[in-house]
Amino acid sequence: MTRSLEDWAGVKHLSLTLVFTDIVSSTALGQSIGDDRWIVDLAEHFRIGRKLAAEFDHHVVKVIGDAFMIAFRNSVEAVEFALAFSKNTGRDYIGIRAGIHTGRVEIMDNDIYGLSVNKAARIQSHSQREGILTSDPVKEDYVKAKGVIARGLFFPATGEVKNFAGTQLWQVLNAGLKSTYIATYKQRKNVLKAMKAPAK
Repeated sequence: MTRSLEDWAGVKHLSLTLVFTDIVSSTALGQSIGDDRWIVDLAEHFRIGRKLAAEFDHHVVKVIGDAFMIAFRNSVEAVEFALAFSKNTGRDYIGIRAGIHTGRVEIMDNDIYGLSVNKAARIQSHSQREGILTSDPVKEDYVKAKGVIARGLFFPATGEVKNFAGTQLWQVLNAGLKSTYIATYKQRKNVLKAMKAPAK
């Protein structure tokens, strides 16, 4: 029997790390390969996502269209899941974008509510390409748990999150995403170079 969200969380008001994922250009992909194959491949995508999430303490809150909303106990497990899922989406031609945010939430009627939910969703939709974006709390929690060397996994992302002005976003480097990794590697080098430059 599947545990309810309330049973998994234990309390109705708590801090969780939320991961939103969706498939990049899903409508175009579905149209190009046809409904029959798309539905089969989408099912495999969700199977892989659930399998990878099962390696961590998590709860799949909902699946809508081609998107996951998954709650994790902490930022480390959320980021590790997103990295694993972005590398193995079930099909080679499927790429995902993920948004991750940590914050206080309220559980009601087997769903999660609160501004933290809205913010995580906005972070995910902020990116128009394959990749992983996190909020500042997620990045700081991850670095605190993994050590200072983990800072090299993150570099600042640009742009304002709709309705959440002033939110610092971080792109997570992922060697498994060839196009994204190549595009961002030079930016990361520039950031690290600037950090090492002597103060004037």
